[in-house]
Amino acid sequence: MRNVLVIAGPGGEAFGKKEIDLLTTNIQQDDSRKMSCVGNGVEQIKNEDIANKLEVISHNENPTTIIIEMHGTEKQGQFYFINGDSYISSKELFEIIKSKFKNKSVDILITSCHSGACLHDKDLLPEGSVIGALSQGHESTAGSDVNRFMEAIQGTTEDLTTYNLLKLYLSKLQTRIPPELGISGKEGTLQLDELLRTSIGKKIDRSKVIGLLQESMSLDELESLIAKIETSRDEWGIYAAEYGKAINVCSANEFGKELNSENFRPMAKSSRVMSTSSAFGFFESAFRQSTPVRRKTALDWTMSMLAHDRAYTKDEDGKEVY
Repeated sequence: MRNVLVIAGPGGEAFGKKEIDLLTTNIQQDDSRKMSCVGNGVEQIKNEDIANKLEVISHNENPTTIIIEMHGTEKQGQFYFINGDSYISSKELFEIIKSKFKNKSVDILITSCHSGACLHDKDLLPEGSVIGALSQGHESTAGSDVNRFMEAIQGTTEDLTTYNLLKLYLSKLQTRIPPELGISGKEGTLQLDELLRTSIGKKIDRSKVIGLLQESMSLDELESLIAKIETSRDEWGIYAAEYGKAINVCSANEFGKELNSENFRPMAKSSRVMSTSSAFGFFESAFRQSTPVRRKTALDWTMSMLAHDRAYTKDEDGKEVY
């Protein structure tokens, strides 16, 4: 049995009671989970309510997962959950969790925009706690990706650890907005797109990956993704719609069935540089779109990819071209 606590603040136009009801209903469909909730996606929540619920949960021996569905923002290096017209800092919330669970580790998944910024405070949690953030500190989470993830929980019988929840989210990801993961007491964080970036052009353990992912992906899809990872020049050879699944392939290759304190390996973010050939490929694809509106949208996206922290490309010899 696993305790699953959903903390749901006011969602505004992005999510509300309907979406939170869907999430909690889907979680409860597996008898191995004991669901509880603070907030309903509409009303503000109180720290006292969170503390009281955590107090009750902490008294049983079952493992605990906390899913936080709230808006978020980063201010001067500190992450804040947006609670209607007030804020709850990640520091504040993590200290509440620590006060109730003491030295008992927990699994945490945060759907908020900019949630990677809260990983600065991860060591305030009980040691060994695994925390997953659906976006890095400088990025916004795509609501459509989160909604697909919520729907997908209905069909899974996997234990809802942070790692398994992230794998499920990545299997439904349709954007290039990768999650970030950290473990309390472990130095550094793992930016999951870095797994893909460092795996490009390298051999994948096919039998290992297929054995781990064959229930969630078809054999043809797995073979195709493995071949792309092994033969692409850079990450831009992977389509956005394949991006999350490709990260899952690399994650299975690196960590196997489970990621924990024993096999966790931090990876700092490297420069996401687009090769010249990939850049031309994106422009060519944009010009082939069927309507002027689609061409403009594709061109705007390509230009944003080149401009956003990757202001140069590389030529065939690896030389930077501005």
